[in-house]
Amino acid sequence: MNTNMNGRMVKHIAFSNGEMISPREGIKLKLSATHHGDHDEFWVVEFDNNKEVSRHNCKYLETITWSDTDV
Repeated sequence: MNTNMNGRMVKHIAFSNGEMISPREGIKLKLSATHHGDHDEFWVVEFDNNKEVSRHNCKYLETITWSDTDV
């Protein structure tokens, strides 16, 4: 993963405890990849009707499955 992937759409994320989050009606998942001088940060951001409702730190995710589309 690198900061060039910022904005990439996510099909679903999975946590080590087996919990999964997937897009559904009105809900989208998108990667936020930013550089902060001496480090990069990666989050999967959950949007509900284009309003950010939560962020999931990628270092705590077991799996990220990328969407086929970036819309």
